[in-house]
Amino acid sequence: MRTLVVLAAAFLFRASATETLLPGFNEDEAYAARNAARFATGAEQLEPLRLYPHGISQALLGGFQPGFFYAWPATVLRLAGWSRTAWRLASILPSVAMVLLLYPLGARLLGERTAFLAALFLAVSRWHASDGRWGWVVVFATLLSLAGMLLVGTAVRMSRPCPALLGAALLGLAVPCYGAAAPPALASALLLLVPRPKPKLLAAWVTGLSLGLVPLIVAALSQPEALLARARAASVVSDAGSIALVPLFLAGNLIHYAGLFLVSGDPLAWHTLDRTPALDLASGLAFLAGLGLVLRRPSRPSRLLALVLLCAPLLAGLLAQVTDAPNQYRVGLAAPATALLAASGVLAAARLLRGRVREARFLPAAALLASFGLNAYFLFVRWPSSPGAFDGYGGRYTTLAADVENLHAAGIPVVVSPAAVPDRLCLDVAMARSLADAASAGTRGRLPYGWAWQAPGGAALIASASDPRGTPRLDRWGRVLYRVVAPSGRP
Repeated sequence: MRTLVVLAAAFLFRASATETLLPGFNEDEAYAARNAARFATGAEQLEPLRLYPHGISQALLGGFQPGFFYAWPATVLRLAGWSRTAWRLASILPSVAMVLLLYPLGARLLGERTAFLAALFLAVSRWHASDGRWGWVVVFATLLSLAGMLLVGTAVRMSRPCPALLGAALLGLAVPCYGAAAPPALASALLLLVPRPKPKLLAAWVTGLSLGLVPLIVAALSQPEALLARARAASVVSDAGSIALVPLFLAGNLIHYAGLFLVSGDPLAWHTLDRTPALDLASGLAFLAGLGLVLRRPSRPSRLLALVLLCAPLLAGLLAQVTDAPNQYRVGLAAPATALLAASGVLAAARLLRGRVREARFLPAAALLASFGLNAYFLFVRWPSSPGAFDGYGGRYTTLAADVENLHAAGIPVVVSPAAVPDRLCLDVAMARSLADAASAGTRGRLPYGWAWQAPGGAALIASASDPRGTPRLDRWGRVLYRVVAPSGRP
């Protein structure tokens, strides 16, 4: 019964109202979906150990994922067909799986009550749920990292090398998928070293990590430039421009990430609403209580696990560029840690108050209900009412795709100006109705349209919002998205 409650909460916050909350594809998503569709249709052969470009900004910022990583969304699309909902399943399913890793699978390691409450805090977390609706790149990598970390923790609890080997292999496998998985992979060794070294488990951990890093080693030997491109572009060193300035930029990152949880959050519109803290007030206060509890005796295995899960991903954030800090997406593995600490904190507070306040036993339920309500309001009320979310998730492209379809159905040729929407691939993905359509995005759309600055006679032109001609196309906030210039001789 408890597992069903956890599942229901996780799916409610990740799978409901998807079309309303995410009106289209964000730019990186559109490119990744096109790549996955090409692999799903066989238009491009998938090589498991080859690095493939990912994201709209890959030419500037790098960004490459291994073929075995793309095998997951390609398989989902092959089984479910093409739609925005099908594409989002590639993110939703591993996000829900992360919740289930805490409960019921983590109950033996963490304790029944702590694991159940932590899973519910994670299920309703706006941080984890918003990333879990679309961010398959990070969500899949953090699923591997979380599973690996829990297995290493289980190895310590049971004094068995097999879970350490398997856990380290998963942690290593996550590294080429997303570079921010490297600090957690290395930091997991602390679980085997504190409070005293465990030689047999360490040997298994080294063996497993070596096996998991094989794809990374292959990429380093065959595609070193592609492997290092993103790290070079998105590192704090790149931002600083000079080694002498790196300490200053690190201090700036430290301030940003310290405020991520309850003060000022991610600045990117497709990650969350502008600067919204990653945690709601209820789970945030419980998290602070749990963090204080852990810092008192950090060497206990379960507490050390939570601390490593929290600090290792944040280290990845500290070493990354300051431009988009604090980036909740980049440090997504810290979300399960905040849920674990929130559960520990609220349960400890309830025990502390039990003899003084008669209603103290209801404190965990009250904190959870408050977190549920605050995050539901954020995701289902505030989020869809934000123009930033509309812009970040390609609402302009989805609206334009519908207008192109309507004009085409009326027998009117259409020309889209690059000034109206800057990226043809994003428009083609928005118009796609099949895997074949999505696979050809950027070169050939489902419907024929011209891509030029001016339209020939007899064709409608989709012009920029600043163009003085035509009828303005407004969004729900009254902003002009673009203008539709009717063909000559038509109203």
